[in-house]
Amino acid sequence: MKGMISQCVLFFFLILLMWTGISYVAQNMQYGGARDFYRAVLRQMEESDFDEKVLDDCRKKAEQRGYRLQIRQYGENRRDARVTLVYDYVFPVTQQKKQYQLDGYVR
Repeated sequence: MKGMISQCVLFFFLILLMWTGISYVAQNMQYGGARDFYRAVLRQMEESDFDEKVLDDCRKKAEQRGYRLQIRQYGENRRDARVTLVYDYVFPVTQQKKQYQLDGYVR
């Protein structure tokens, strides 16, 4: 009987460890995808010299992926911008939602 209880406790902790590992990997994959998309947006903005069509296209693509992209242009010639990408992560099993954001500037 003692061995059965210790095996159940061990099994519980192994499941908990596995769940934590899977959650970490899933969160890291989602962050990596958002970071890659964010870098692509910054590069497109710089290469297009802040063309409005490109900015609108980037916003649409972000919306399709479930991100919120905010582009705030400033300066005399509006060739500087603060770009913020916000995305949500839902933890498996607990279904808790956490919001993350990537923030930077483009010139």
